[in-house]
Amino acid sequence: MVLLDLTENAAMREDRTSYIVRRTREERTKPHLDTSNGDLEGENMLLRIEVQQLQEQLQNSYKRIAELSATVFKKRIAELRNSKPKQLEFNL
Repeated sequence: MVLLDLTENAAMREDRTSYIVRRTREERTKPHLDTSNGDLEGENMLLRIEVQQLQEQLQNSYKRIAELSATVFKKRIAELRNSKPKQLEFNL
């Protein structure tokens, strides 16, 4: 859960879309798990779900980084193939 101090910079606020997604996820897990009575099993399950979601986000980030790196590499190779070789000149 994201808690924001009112004295923090306004740029640190959670945008509306992120808020809705976070609240939806919380509501999805709430009816199944009751941690208010000190139910350690419920809390453990909640933490496992959160870890699973974070691992999924991390894996998707790695895939996106690989895609972007490949795109940049292909563009750079194309630029090098299309460019004329540069003649180096020295003033002696």
